[in-house]
Amino acid sequence: MLISGNQLELKRMQFTAEVDGTKRNRRVTSTRVTPMVTASISKAISAATVRRRLHMNGLYASVPRVCVPLSVQSRGARLKWCREHGNWTVSD
Repeated sequence: MLISGNQLELKRMQFTAEVDGTKRNRRVTSTRVTPMVTASISKAISAATVRRRLHMNGLYASVPRVCVPLSVQSRGARLKWCREHGNWTVSD
C-alpha cells in the first residue's frame, strides 16, 4: 500500500512529536520509545529504525555521569583529609 504525501508528512510530524518527548527524558531507551511511536503512527517499526531516526535528529545514547561533581567546600575538605592521611600504611 502506498502512502500519499499528506499521510507521510503526518507520520513524520507524529514521529517528531515522539522525538520531542525523548528530548525531555534523555534516559529513555529506544526500546521503550518504539511502542510509543508504533502507537502514534499505527505502523510497526523496529527499535533500530527508532534509533536511526533519533540519530537523524541529533539524539544519541547518553552516558550517565560516574560521580556527582564536588562543590568547592567538598573539594577543600577532601584535599585536607588526603593531606592528613597521606602517610598511612597498610597496617594502619
